[in-house]
Amino acid sequence: MPRDDDEVSLISDISTLLVSDAFLSEDARKTKKHIRHIFKLGLACTLVIFFPISGCIQETILKSYEEKYNVHISAFLAQSIQSISGAFACLYVPAFLALAKPKPSFIISGCIHLLYTASFALPNAIAIYCISGFLGFAGSLLWTTHGITIIHNSTKKTLSRNYSLFFIVFQISFVISNAYIYVSYGSIDEHVNVTMLVMIGLGLLGVIIFPFISTPRPNAGEIAKPKEMILGSVEILKNVNYWMLMPLTIYLGAEVALHLGVFPTAVSSLNALGGNPHQLVGLMGLLTSVGKIVAGISTIFLNDPSKNAFSGMVAHVLAMFLTFLYIPSEAITKDTWKIAYFEPSLPPLAIAAFLYGFGDVAMFTTGFTLLGLLFRGQTFASAVAIFNFITLASSGILFAVSGNLPISVILGVCVLILLFGMPFLFRIDRNLKEDEQAGVDLLDAE
Repeated sequence: MPRDDDEVSLISDISTLLVSDAFLSEDARKTKKHIRHIFKLGLACTLVIFFPISGCIQETILKSYEEKYNVHISAFLAQSIQSISGAFACLYVPAFLALAKPKPSFIISGCIHLLYTASFALPNAIAIYCISGFLGFAGSLLWTTHGITIIHNSTKKTLSRNYSLFFIVFQISFVISNAYIYVSYGSIDEHVNVTMLVMIGLGLLGVIIFPFISTPRPNAGEIAKPKEMILGSVEILKNVNYWMLMPLTIYLGAEVALHLGVFPTAVSSLNALGGNPHQLVGLMGLLTSVGKIVAGISTIFLNDPSKNAFSGMVAHVLAMFLTFLYIPSEAITKDTWKIAYFEPSLPPLAIAAFLYGFGDVAMFTTGFTLLGLLFRGQTFASAVAIFNFITLASSGILFAVSGNLPISVILGVCVLILLFGMPFLFRIDRNLKEDEQAGVDLLDAE
């Protein structure tokens, strides 16, 4: 049956949260449970990882610390260490997850993220770089566990919808956090101690939520054993569709580094914007999060991987074109008065931030949905881990070279990878639709 015939009303499903179980059918109660846990997952992940993945905020705080104490610590280097460490961690995270089980894995990962956030209260280069190595493992563990948890709380009909719903909840929390940063900082170089205490408190709340999320049960055979995870990775790598998904996977890692680190940091360095451009870090993050929320809503109604990917591609190409026109290369590494092709202006940069966010969710929703449709099962964690390995490695490489390459080169490479991978993505989606029309059951019914 075509996927369009399986569209699920998000509004009616969410409305089940307001109705007592006694008045709901068995299917409605199951839907209510799934949505409730998706909401909790989105909130917990946001609270835990907001600061650790906000490279622009970290870099600005460390610049302020350097000015006061003449001690240089690079947030980009720390994030590069995280990405590379996380990439290698993906090789053993499925086996670790099978041993530790999903809920303890969430808690372990959350505690390491919290430790990293706390290290910025009194920055020390050795401590931050060392914890960054552990954070790479924690990030890989968190996102692998997140992947199997969404699968666990979804059916074939609701898989794409629930990924989108997760991103909406995830980004609403980011909107609130970025709004706090933009409003409370006044100057982002001030109030650092208060801000870090808030970040630590929110991270702790996220860790507390993790035990209350429904995850796959090892005793019920819903997650593979360590040996099966390893063997499953080998089988996944033999799948032609997985290799066709590879260019998109590489691009996703690169664009994360671009829109979370390179772009907002460069904007905050543009003295020509006037006032205190460092304050714009929060505004750029706020607009990016709004773009992600809009994309999350859009992907729910489009309900089609190819359409979602195309909308994400258009958004990112436009965003990178605006970045190319308005941001000079040296803005990545230091405050500057230089001008690129046009004098820096807040409106086009704000539009670019929104488009980066929109494209990010549209592309990630497509990637995770196709991954879930292709490899759902006990060893799905292995597929997620390999996916994360590629994205983290790509992200780490871009973070590592971002301070040494002209921004035009970075943008050009990203566009080429994106355009190269799109035809393969469309082919995978077409293959899946043809299999559905032929009556092939791609997923085990929940």
